[in-house]
Amino acid sequence: MKTIYIILFLVLLLSSCKKSQANSSYDEKIIKIQEYYKSQIKESYEIANSSSSREEAVLKLLNDISKGKLDSPYICSEQETKEILLPNTYNTGTITSLQEPEEAWNLMKIRREIGLEQLKKLLFNKKIISVDFKWKTERRDLNSLKGHTPIVFVRTNQGEIQVEEIKLIIEHNGQFKVCIVSK
Repeated sequence: MKTIYIILFLVLLLSSCKKSQANSSYDEKIIKIQEYYKSQIKESYEIANSSSSREEAVLKLLNDISKGKLDSPYICSEQETKEILLPNTYNTGTITSLQEPEEAWNLMKIRREIGLEQLKKLLFNKKIISVDFKWKTERRDLNSLKGHTPIVFVRTNQGEIQVEEIKLIIEHNGQFKVCIVSK
């Protein structure tokens, strides 16, 4: 009977060591990702097709979507997401700040496609008459960027629509661009 307890103890001890090694490996990976993002943060960025206000940034994107254009230049590209947004999420507590750039982009891309399709269902072939905004927070500090999260009310020729798919507008030195769209 003593032998069985000794064997069980050894099995549990070995299992615990393997878990500790796995946790250590995961922690090392996270540290490496965070160090990479931190090293990529810049003081200045040129954001292509940016707008001069957060409202203008949203309106440009919504106008493209109402015309059926889901590949709008008024939403952050893959490159802008990887080189500007993701590094600036360093130390902000987002899930993507713990993922490698390609892995984070793939997750964001899937969510973006769903969000854009939803917006297209809401807006396609409708004339936008006016857009009103409520802001969930005044702004979030994202290292070199500021982030804005709107709730958008769009009046069209077919009625009013509430848009919640626009999750983040980035701001940097007077440049604004929609960066995260998701359902």
